Amino acid sequence: MLPARRNIILLENTRNKDCVLGFANGVVLSLAEGSFVQYLIVVKNASLIGQLFNCEAYRITDVNCLPLWGDLNQKPSDPRIIQIQKLLSCGLFLFGWSNAQNAFVDISLAMQRQFLNNKKGDTRFHWNLTLRSHLQQFGIDAEDWVTPCICGVIEVKTAYVGHQQAKACIISRISSERMGTRFNVRGVNDFGNVANFIETEQVIFYNDNVVSHVQVRGSVPLFWDQPGIQVGSHKIKINRSLEASLVAYEKHFQQMKICYGSAAIINLLGTKNDENTLSESYQTIHSDSAFDSVIPFISFDLHSEAKGSSRSEKQTGVLRVNCLDCLDRTNSVQSLVGLKILQQQLAALGLSDKANICTRFVELFKACWTLNGDHCSKLYTGTAAQEGKSKFKDASISVTRTIQGNLMDKSKQQAMNFLLRN
Repeated sequence: MLPARRNIILLENTRNKDCVLGFANGVVLSLAEGSFVQYLIVVKNASLIGQLFNCEAYRITDVNCLPLWGDLNQKPSDPRIIQIQKLLSCGLFLFGWSNAQNAFVDISLAMQRQFLNNKKGDTRFHWNLTLRSHLQQFGIDAEDWVTPCICGVIEVKTAYVGHQQAKACIISRISSERMGTRFNVRGVNDFGNVANFIETEQVIFYNDNVVSHVQVRGSVPLFWDQPGIQVGSHKIKINRSLEASLVAYEKHFQQMKICYGSAAIINLLGTKNDENTLSESYQTIHSDSAFDSVIPFISFDLHSEAKGSSRSEKQTGVLRVNCLDCLDRTNSVQSLVGLKILQQQLAALGLSDKANICTRFVELFKACWTLNGDHCSKLYTGTAAQEGKSKFKDASISVTRTIQGNLMDKSKQQAMNFLLRN
């Protein structure tokens, strides 16, 4: 069910352009004039995920598209509106609500940045920012009533430490700056934004204490794609020379430095065929960049290596992990890092000497990381993540991804472009 106030999206469709206005809490904007044809997209249902530090997290599960005039029961016939409706109902759009404040809460900021008294949200992860920019053209300040919404994953599990509750959470925020389905959007753009950029935060809330660790993933920051029918081993095409890519490459890591401080690259690309070519290009451009001496570049072929097998401190750097799709291999390595960091988090909370509690947290976070991988994969490929444990299951997922990529991704990509005004 929804919190006390309704969460609404306004969508306008004009003759010359299409744009989502964004999420507003219970407000109908009367903008219908001239050639405008507007729809009110109302969030019908949102399920409670769990309690975060300062709010409850909700997942949007169903939306309705209502024309602002005419028969309200008339279902939209425009395929773009229908695709928007499907996209927003896919279970990956999230918002926060505080009963104490009786207000929506911006959940785009990682916990560490919230505790630095950063009052502004992280616009990289706002999927409804277009509402504010559009209304500002008319001199309307929507800052106080636009509901910040992110696309991503929030998993919350409860553990008991004696009689006290602790919350184990994984929060993944998917960037809106260069979003798209797997074979439609790859690499970097001229602004330094990369495809499938996701910030993932592992958090424990316990006894008024918060411990948080952040990792990020993102496509290889070169100009590359995989054109044509995608079957089997997909041919990789590098579209610009490394010299022509260097400016965008350095923009990307400059943005990383601003947001996260120091960084280290974990490159999981394989050592065979096209993946090796892309990996070598990645290493070469990094060596030629201004970040060669300050950002370590670590290559690790997971497929090859895995055969047979109240103190306040700020995190000062981040691991940037990538494989080809930034999905299955990336999630595996990030989960391994997360479980290693978990020992330090439990120590910071004074719980590392309690073996049964540590074991319980490990179990909870393993489950959270698995669900995180499935949900992150869902938006990008339309399927759950491949786990590498069942060849039959992974083969089924691979076939489904092939069908999804060739037949269904185009309409989903159009819906994302429509939503983000790309």
